This record gives sequence, C-alpha cells and structure tokens, in this order.
Amino acid sequence: MKSTTHHLSIRDNAKLPAIIYGFDRITVWLDHPELPIKIAHLKRHCTNVEESLQQMPFNPRWKLKVELYQPTIEGLELLESALGYEIAVCVTYVEIACDIRSTQKGQARKQLKDFLAGAYIPNLRQTAQRDYMTWYFGRRANENGIQPSVLVAYADKPSKLNNAQPAEKDLCDLHIEGRRAGTKGLKPQGIISLSDLIQFNHQKFWDNNLVMYQLPKLAQLGRLLAADQGRSADVSGTALRKRAHAWIERYSNEGAFVLHNALRDYPQLKRHLSKVKFSEWLKMIVQ
Repeated sequence: MKSTTHHLSIRDNAKLPAIIYGFDRITVWLDHPELPIKIAHLKRHCTNVEESLQQMPFNPRWKLKVELYQPTIEGLELLESALGYEIAVCVTYVEIACDIRSTQKGQARKQLKDFLAGAYIPNLRQTAQRDYMTWYFGRRANENGIQPSVLVAYADKPSKLNNAQPAEKDLCDLHIEGRRAGTKGLKPQGIISLSDLIQFNHQKFWDNNLVMYQLPKLAQLGRLLAADQGRSADVSGTALRKRAHAWIERYSNEGAFVLHNALRDYPQLKRHLSKVKFSEWLKMIVQ
C-alpha cells in the first residue's frame, strides 16, 4: 500500500493540499561509514540532510548517523535503493507529521485552539504543557529515546513537509507531530526499516493514537460535572452554565481550553462525550 503522503516542492501556499501528511525529521544509522550516494542528490528531496561519522552509543555496529529533514517519499526511495542489500539501516527516531493548510491569516491559531479543545491521548498520564508557541503532550523526547512518545502542536510556521519551500510571506499552518524514538516508540507503529516509512499509513497512525472529543452544550456539561462531583443538578440553567464556564476556565491557558488536561482529572466524563476519529475531525476543520 502506497503512503498517502503528498509530494510538495512548490512555494505557492495556495496550491498546497488542505491536509498534508509527511515526516518532519527522520534519524537513521548505517553499518557503513559512508553514504553510498552523494548527499547533494538526497538534498534535492529534503530541506536538509546531515551526516555524522560516529558509533551509536552502546552499539558499535552502527557507524554513520544520518538525519533527514522533511524528506519526500522519492527521497526515501532513493536512499533505500542506494543502500541496496549490502548496507544495513536502523531507524531510531521519526517525527510523523500532519499539517493543515491555512487560507487566511490567523486561521492556524484558531485551528490550534480547536485541536486543544478536542484532543485526548489515551494512556498518557502527563499533562499537555505549553513552551512559548509550542504545545507538548508528554515529556519532551529526543532521538536517543529518553521519551519514546510525545505529541507536539504549533501554529506559527508555514508547512515544510515533503520538501516544501515556503516563502517568508506564506501563511502559518497548523502543525501536529507525533515523535517516536527507539524500539519502544517505533516498533508499535510498525516502523523498523525505510520500507516501513515509504509505505507508512499516516491516517491510520493518527486515528489509532489520538481521540477527538466534542463537549456538549454548557448546561449539559454543567449537569455532567455536578453529577460527577456528587452535587445536585437540579439547579437553574444559569447555575449549570456557570459551573461549566468555571471548569473550562480552570483548564485553559491564555484562552485555549486543553481537554486532555481536563479529562486527566475527570476520566469518567469521557463516556458521556461524543467522539470522532482524527481523520473525520480533519475533514470538519478544512470545510
């Protein structure tokens, strides 16, 4: 099955597809001290390529570290073909990304707020935290596998996925990224080789790793919260809406309500909320 990733190498943001799947960064190691292909050839299919001659910590088999930034599928296929059967490759870090293209100024930040208000990551105990313009769901990770899984979202840059070359004037897009490091983070996603990346099913990844919930109207939300706290819901609609407003404010950061953090403290509320797959949420966002 071919990946749903789009190949982009244009500067005109208006021509980009509304939803863009790709990889923001990939780290691989080779058991050979040199790339079997000129790095300039790879750079035609990536925004950048970096190589470093070194041994992988605690595993001397791997001798060359190669980092690919926003590679196209063609770039990955070119590298795989150059490696052939004689040079082994080990994938250690992948940033799986989804960008939502903006068509007007300020749209990406609004979509980021919509994402935060509906996104929930099952089995993640940590809260979502903001660092300047970027949101992190889970502790920050790096390619050495300190954290095998973390989700990142921001809306202050134009898309660069698949070797897109945005101009300075291009609109910012919503960028959502699932970072996976080490065997613990990559193997559950079926990522072991370059072939796995070339054939990666992006939509399935997002639908399996992210749940999007929809809150009910304020009065109904207030009623659910009252029941959860063991308090009477037999009060006025105004009182119920006030309770809901206070709850939303409690889990908001600079005007952005973060549902994931709220549901950490109120996990039983999930069974009363309607939910949609991430792929369905994307369709609603770009309408």
